[in-house]
Amino acid sequence: AFVVFCGRTLAFWTRCFLSVRLGRAPRILCIFRALWSALLPHCFLVILIAFFSIAILGAVLRSGRVTADKLFAEICVYMLIGFTWAFAYELLDECAPNSFVALAATAPDDYVARALEMRYFSFMTLTTVGYGDVVARSSAARTLATLEAIVGPLYLTVLGARLVGLHIVPGTGDSSPS
Repeated sequence: AFVVFCGRTLAFWTRCFLSVRLGRAPRILCIFRALWSALLPHCFLVILIAFFSIAILGAVLRSGRVTADKLFAEICVYMLIGFTWAFAYELLDECAPNSFVALAATAPDDYVARALEMRYFSFMTLTTVGYGDVVARSSAARTLATLEAIVGPLYLTVLGARLVGLHIVPGTGDSSPS
């Protein structure tokens, strides 16, 4: 969580520094710096959080008793999945502006509000609540939202079934025949 926080902070302050430093420079001169300053940290965050999710999920799926640690790890992975999708939405919004439309408009240079909006959209989609106040507008955004809406319930049902199975028939930890 600390690494994710540091990465987001670095992305935000780099973006702020470049926008203040470059001022009102012609768009063609600053588009690449601004675009790369936002895209690179987002790409690394998506990869990093996906790696953490897979590593923690490996610990959850190991055979053995179902403990409180496994349940907390399952919840942790579910939250990390939501954050991974949120960063993917932010990345898409940086590459293709206006991919999402919201009832309450945010300023194009208000990166914190846009990040929070994408986080909100991600968790509403992951839990399949979908209030409708933020809507995926482009086909790429709709495709990502559809995939997330499939992953959320699927994760809960499959992993829930696995943990119930482990609870009913706990593993002995030794897979060799006696």
